[in-house]
Amino acid sequence: MPEYAERVELFHLLSLENRLRILDELRYGDACVCHLQHKLRKPQAYVSQQLRILKDAGVVDTDREGVNIFYRLVDPLASYLIDVALGPIDVGRPVDARCPCPRCAVKSTT
Repeated sequence: MPEYAERVELFHLLSLENRLRILDELRYGDACVCHLQHKLRKPQAYVSQQLRILKDAGVVDTDREGVNIFYRLVDPLASYLIDVALGPIDVGRPVDARCPCPRCAVKSTT
């Protein structure tokens, strides 16, 4: 079946811990590179590289707000697999006031 190759590629994408952490963060909503960089404690170049891989695979997509580019999870199968693997999202997850992300800054002041 031809979809086996697609499924193998998706599992391969999800098999890297930091990509899974990125996608877990995106389950809570759109995020910019600086937010993901802060959450993963990884350099901007590394986070951007992982996001490019996920975008090229069609798992995430982007929206631009001024100078910021926000990434969002768009693949329903990837989202389902992450939910199965990690469980439901914690809707009460606190905003990290130390994150320099423009959206976190707005949320932490409200």
